[in-house]
Amino acid sequence: MRALLSVANRDGIVSLARDLLAMDVEVFATDGTREHLAADGIEVRAVSELTGLPTLIGGQVKTFHPAIYAGILARRDIQAQMDELLEKGIGAIDIVVVNVSPFAPAVGEKLVPIDEALRTDRSHSAVTGRWPRSDACSPHSNGLGPAVAVLSR
Repeated sequence: MRALLSVANRDGIVSLARDLLAMDVEVFATDGTREHLAADGIEVRAVSELTGLPTLIGGQVKTFHPAIYAGILARRDIQAQMDELLEKGIGAIDIVVVNVSPFAPAVGEKLVPIDEALRTDRSHSAVTGRWPRSDACSPHSNGLGPAVAVLSR
């Protein structure tokens, strides 16, 4: 079983990572989350091990990669999809834990130049006008896909 952790608000992430590791879950994290965990003595694997690339564009692009999305989206009940992952050397990602910086309200309060919005925006919300789903939690424990937890601020 594999988990992907990428959180801006890191409240509770240390205990969650510790629990996942205790259950023999293979844990991957983006750089900031990984560094936070390492400061507490918890070693997890870098997302770049899945993608084969370092973060790009000043750290804005970490997980937008077919090896991540295919691992998350592949349906466990469709053997052809699982075979395709295996053929491409991509592992399934069973648990996804993510939250984003609470920048959207501040950006929405005033007109912001595009370069400032892009510096602030780590999830397209300011540019596209979409608000992050930071108050949702939707576990999919039916075996069809990963459990997804979006931690609130």
